[in-house]
Parts: sequence; C-alpha cells; structure tokens
Amino acid sequence: MKGKERSKNYFFNRIKQLLFPLLFSLIFLPALPAQIYLQLERSGSAKTTKFAPGTELTFRLKGQTEWERAVLDRLIPEENRLLLGINYIDPSEIEAIRSFHWQRWSKPMGTNLYLFGASWTGFALGAWVADRNDPYSAGDAIVTLSAIGTGFLIQKLFHHRTWTMGKKWRLRIVDLRVK
Repeated sequence: MKGKERSKNYFFNRIKQLLFPLLFSLIFLPALPAQIYLQLERSGSAKTTKFAPGTELTFRLKGQTEWERAVLDRLIPEENRLLLGINYIDPSEIEAIRSFHWQRWSKPMGTNLYLFGASWTGFALGAWVADRNDPYSAGDAIVTLSAIGTGFLIQKLFHHRTWTMGKKWRLRIVDLRVK
C-alpha cells in the first residue's frame, strides 16, 4: 500500500509543478506585443501575410521612386500608425512592399534544372565509359551548361516579389490581443 500512495503523491506533486506555473502565466502575464501584426491581404482571399514587430521591411511610399528599408519597430492600432525606423507612417501611405524570400516555384525549378544538367553529364559520361564509340560531345556540354545557366537565371530573376497596394492588395494593422 505504501508504494501505491507514494506513486499517487508523486503524480499529484508533478501535476502541481506543471499546472501552477502554467496557470500563473496565463492569468497574470499581460497580453504579448507579438499579437499585433501588419497584415498584407489580397481582396477576396483568406490567405494573408503577417509582419510582426521586429521584421525588416522594404517598402516604397506613395509619390516616391526609391525603395526604403526599415525595421517595423511598433504598431499602434488605436491611431492606425506604424513606426518604421524613426518615422511614424500610416499604412495607407505605403505604395508597395517587396519581399526577398524565394518565390514558391523559382527555387525548386532552378534546383531541378541544376540536377538535370548534372544528370545529363553523368549519363553522357557513363555512356562514354560503357561504349568508347559514344564520346562526351560538345552537344552534351551545351545541354548541361544551358540547363545550369537557366536554373541560375531563374533563381536570380525571381528572387523577390513586389506587392503593389491598390484594388488587389491592402495593408492593415491587426490587433489579436484579448481585451
């Protein structure tokens, strides 16, 4: 009986150790600032892109031609303002946002073209080893180099994406804090 009571006490002590800090953090900690986002949304679509405070943004303001780069320091939903670097800006003043993340299709396509070029050379060299009458020719080198060059160009040309605000895209500040 003593062993059963000991395991029961151990179980309840372990629950107390885990449950009390969790309840304390849920009840007494204030809402986290990461629950406020700058949201880029497409009209008619549920898919959005969220930018949290601390994210570096590349953007262009209305009436300007040059791109600016600044850290999204703070979002103020009550005033509909955001702090980019040292400037307070209204989201409607931003004309375009640029992202330098790989597009969904460009990196895999470039990688597949690299693999195709390497495979072409591998099979051509394998055919040359198996049959000396089928040498590695200039045509094989051209196919390999053009596949690798095309893959490289696709990855470099489609490395960024630009969203222009207007009818299709819009920016807004989203506050998800519990009040």
